[in-house]
Amino acid sequence: MSTLRVTNLQDLNSGLSVAVTELRQGKKIAVLGDSLTTHNNLMGDAWPNKLEEAIYGSGKTADIINLAVNANTAFRMNTQNYYGTKSVLEVLEEYKPSLIISALGFNDTVTKVDARSLSQVQEDFLTLYLDIKTTLPDVTLVHAHMVPYNQERTEGVSLYNKDTLPSLWNKNSGDLLEGYHSSEHKNLTLSSGTQSAISDWISLRSYINNLTTVDSFFDINYFKIARLGLTGPDLLHPSYLGSVIQSAYVLKGLKQNSVDFPFFNELSEKQYPVWEDPDILFDDLLTWDVVEEDYDFSYKYSQNIVQMRQSVEIRPDVWMYPTKASFSISGEVIEPDQPFSWRIFGAAPKVGAFLSVDGGAWLEAGSTDNHGNSFAITIGRESGVSDYHYRFDEEVFGPYTVEFKT
Repeated sequence: MSTLRVTNLQDLNSGLSVAVTELRQGKKIAVLGDSLTTHNNLMGDAWPNKLEEAIYGSGKTADIINLAVNANTAFRMNTQNYYGTKSVLEVLEEYKPSLIISALGFNDTVTKVDARSLSQVQEDFLTLYLDIKTTLPDVTLVHAHMVPYNQERTEGVSLYNKDTLPSLWNKNSGDLLEGYHSSEHKNLTLSSGTQSAISDWISLRSYINNLTTVDSFFDINYFKIARLGLTGPDLLHPSYLGSVIQSAYVLKGLKQNSVDFPFFNELSEKQYPVWEDPDILFDDLLTWDVVEEDYDFSYKYSQNIVQMRQSVEIRPDVWMYPTKASFSISGEVIEPDQPFSWRIFGAAPKVGAFLSVDGGAWLEAGSTDNHGNSFAITIGRESGVSDYHYRFDEEVFGPYTVEFKT
């Protein structure tokens, strides 16, 4: 190890500059992707930034260039110069990474931003990856699949809303809840268009895995990230912690597939697997309900998970709502002359609150404050049992079955 001798301020500045440059001259990694990989200013750093931090914090150095672009596809990578006047191939040739991680494919198939057929999309990836390997024959090319559905519990056909990302949900219920965000929509079948798009994604995944130009591949289970409530207000792009878990999936995939062995396999690990492996984290938070055929809270939290839930916002109970608001009522059985109340925290600010009784028309019930909070209390309701729904902007909570006694 060399030492740095500093004799004056100029030498100090020069020495620090050299030291920082040498520190960052670690493994050179380039990332291709779309808006699920780009930096979102209000949501924090993207997963490539988190991956770089994880590598630094595990005893090695890396320099990661994130070439992801919003609405990006393989077709656009082949036909557009996003980087000034340079194409992606020119940027890669100049940077000369030893590893390329491509997380493309979501916009190509699921959102279909280019409206291209499956065969055209497959040709797009064949061309892009062949050109990359021709330009950089020694590079390791890895594809990271951004999984948009419940891969572990379904075959990817005849899917329900609850099996996919909430941004893809079908909200055409034909009733009071039509067009709104509601937990009751979870058992609606996907629209035929969305089901077809996910089928195309599954077919593309298989196609890419069999390309000779792809050295390795793994999954980023984005459905699990969304199911934990770790998407932003658009119910698609990751929250801060969502990006962290994306990076954990990438690191797990690189290790398990022995990509650039021994670089990734020699990274140091913590003593708590639940802090390292996103699948263990998911299984420790949620358990599968065989009757409801859906996930429910796990009642066997490890101490690590209890501590984690106290420090970060994981909201699997309201994962289908843009605001991830918390709504509650005072009880399901109200005794005579006892008050009945409801409250909400963290909804959209300064929007109307509406109430529907037994599926009837929406009635005004107040509004939320500047923080998206609201509270109401009543005494002396008529006896009987009724179902209540509460709506705040585009979000509907309920039904809550309440019995008022006399």
